[in-house]
Amino acid sequence: MPEYVVNKTRQYDDKGKLYYEVHLYPKSQCASPDYPMMENQHRIGTLNNCKEALARAEAMGYKKADGCYYCCRECHKK
Repeated sequence: MPEYVVNKTRQYDDKGKLYYEVHLYPKSQCASPDYPMMENQHRIGTLNNCKEALARAEAMGYKKADGCYYCCRECHKK
């Protein structure tokens, strides 16, 4: 099963709405040029899929979680 992290750094979409991006862990599993540095990662855990990762991130307080375009495309909305 894949492992996930959420970027602790606040991000904003083109309309100025706050969101947090979820990525596969480790970095070798994700081609994103914006992959968070270690100090900006919050481990979500090992889960079945990115939908579960988004739900867990939101339950951890990262409201409006979104999947990374590069490694969690099926959960990418922004």
